[in-house]
Amino acid sequence: MAVEGQAPSAGEYIVHHLQHLQNQKQTAVVDFSVVNLDSMFWAISIGVIACWLLWRAARSATSGVPGRFQAAVEILVEIVDTQAKGIVHNAASRKLVAPLALTVFVWIFLMNAMDLLPVDLLPAIWHVAGPAMGAKDYMRVVPTADLSVTMGLSLSVLLVCLAYNVKIKGVGGWAHELVSAPFGTSKNPIAALILGVVNLAMQLIEFVAKTVSHGMRLFGNMYAGELIFMLIALLGGAFTLSATGFALALLHVVAGSAWGHLPHPDHHPASLRVHDADAGLCRPGPRRALIRFRFPFSQQPNSSSRSHHGSHQFCRSRRRLDHWSGRARCLYRHRHHGQQVPRSGRAP
Repeated sequence: MAVEGQAPSAGEYIVHHLQHLQNQKQTAVVDFSVVNLDSMFWAISIGVIACWLLWRAARSATSGVPGRFQAAVEILVEIVDTQAKGIVHNAASRKLVAPLALTVFVWIFLMNAMDLLPVDLLPAIWHVAGPAMGAKDYMRVVPTADLSVTMGLSLSVLLVCLAYNVKIKGVGGWAHELVSAPFGTSKNPIAALILGVVNLAMQLIEFVAKTVSHGMRLFGNMYAGELIFMLIALLGGAFTLSATGFALALLHVVAGSAWGHLPHPDHHPASLRVHDADAGLCRPGPRRALIRFRFPFSQQPNSSSRSHHGSHQFCRSRRRLDHWSGRARCLYRHRHHGQQVPRSGRAP
């Protein structure tokens, strides 16, 4: 760190912010005795918050006209349920897979959203509270920027996938698939043995590659995002009473706003998948495209084509959370009352 009484350099600032609060110093590249306490604390706390939000939505759900919060949760549930139906065709299996996918999606989304907080907000609080409690002055608040967390999530998804493979196909069916796919088998015993070994090797490589890629992809995206936010913060710290200082401060505001609202191409709202498990890697931000879905207006018997068109245009034109409740009211009236929606699309 910097000499006492002097501000840290840019390199020292970044190195300090990338250091985890650990139970002991890491002495090897792979050391399972080291626990990143900050990642564990924030991951568990955010998981509790995610479960509480879903529990609150379920408890306050009403069969009448939904509010904004219920409408938003219903949209999210429908998105995840649609993906689960397309992947897991067994209704009994979806009773666990769909809620688990929804929980993982919300949990990872909220953990990623920690990256949108000011870089020095929570570390500054810990800078005062941590040393006072005898702890070191390190605090990282984005759990998904920790490789241990992302690989742990990826491994847990792999275990769920293996368990459901065995549950749906049976031990014999799953074992047969391991040695017969993707190249098939043969009636010739020698050829069957060779193909079995090759198929098994390909299956193992696929399991390992998917698990590592899922964990590394989320970690790499969030780690890079954390670094960019630190560089943007350094732009603001370079403010001085000069033309260059004002330009850097202005660039700090513009770059911070743009990066915080920029959709990332690698973060999609994917549910938990049985074959191609993707633990909902998404970057927070105003991604309206994530909540697009089609209302089945054409399936309603008592609605005219004109009201269908007006309702559909209305529901597609709304892009803000404030209007989601209106969209849900349109769907509710069509499904349960068979009422025509005015061309304006406004719910009574």
